[in-house]
Amino acid sequence: MKFNLLTIIFFISIIFLSNNGYAIKNKILFKVNNEIITSIDLLEETKFLKAINEELENVDNSVIYEISKKSIIRNKIKEIELNKKIENAKIKEDDLKKILLSYFSRFNINTEIQLENFLKQKKINKKYIEKRISTEILWNEYIFVKYSKNIK
Repeated sequence: MKFNLLTIIFFISIIFLSNNGYAIKNKILFKVNNEIITSIDLLEETKFLKAINEELENVDNSVIYEISKKSIIRNKIKEIELNKKIENAKIKEDDLKKILLSYFSRFNINTEIQLENFLKQKKINKKYIEKRISTEILWNEYIFVKYSKNIK
């Protein structure tokens, strides 16, 4: 009886202790004008970059880290500047859906369901992608409007 009770307690403790090993720690990595970039943000950026560029799957982790770091810092700077210059900068939801489908069409994604399946397969947060692509589109539009009068 003692042996069975000790065995059960042993296995239960192993189950509870092993679950803690899979948690991702969220740490503040960088600060850009009082805006923070966390380890979770960097992980999402890495997954996004790997999803849109399959060649990154074969690249060393330290190189991917540097690429992701530079990319997310550039994106955070764009967000900060857009918030300074444009009040309530947003893309309409219907337009954003069309843009996302267009953006991922090179992966033979033509419907929202296919897009959601693709993002689930790559373990990418859809809200992160929407924010990331929105920032890029709004930035390009801002730069175009700002400098279009200088084009001859």
